[in-house]
Amino acid sequence: MQNSSALLVGMIVLVFSTACHQSTQPPQAGTDRLVQAPPGSQESFNLGQAELIPGTTVFRANLSVNREAGFSSDGKGSYFETRNILFIDSSEKAARWLLPNTNHVIEDATDIGEPSTGPPGLAENISARPKKTVAILTYVKAKREHWRDFPGELLLSDSTGRHVSKIADEVKDVQVAMLLGSEILVIYERNNRLVIQAYDPASLARKREQEIEIPALK
Repeated sequence: MQNSSALLVGMIVLVFSTACHQSTQPPQAGTDRLVQAPPGSQESFNLGQAELIPGTTVFRANLSVNREAGFSSDGKGSYFETRNILFIDSSEKAARWLLPNTNHVIEDATDIGEPSTGPPGLAENISARPKKTVAILTYVKAKREHWRDFPGELLLSDSTGRHVSKIADEVKDVQVAMLLGSEILVIYERNNRLVIQAYDPASLARKREQEIEIPALK
């Protein structure tokens, strides 16, 4: 009888100890993150600080992943790759992503709109964000090894990210993305040529496209 009682007490202590141990264990890697990785992915994503898009009531936040690279003297280092952009509208229950997945790297995203005004001569006015964004041009490349060495795609969206369209592929570099007069003007390099495109800022409809001839040097 004593042996049975001792065995029962031992089992109770064991169960209690196991429960306490499990309750104090930290969550598995990635399970406590705001954005979960897609099925089968081992990457750990971080959602950045939300910021207001100028001239709208919509916020955006970059989704990034920390990547290792040999930037430091000892061959170790890290940098962030932006994989998507989240648009948050306070009047809507659900946020929305710019891209349908995380299979691309966003190399650059440019706000296009009315330029900010400031005292003449200030260098920061050249690269200042517009006071009212009418469109966003995003330069994306497929996620792969040495992705920077490959051409990418250009996406043009409205200022809230609701309407997104691909306007060019095989793009090597973006030269210009700005509101010029009554047109959105985009100049980029493709297949060793410069291409210029013009869009209506209200509908984002393409108005024209042409290649720019570059005279040979003599």
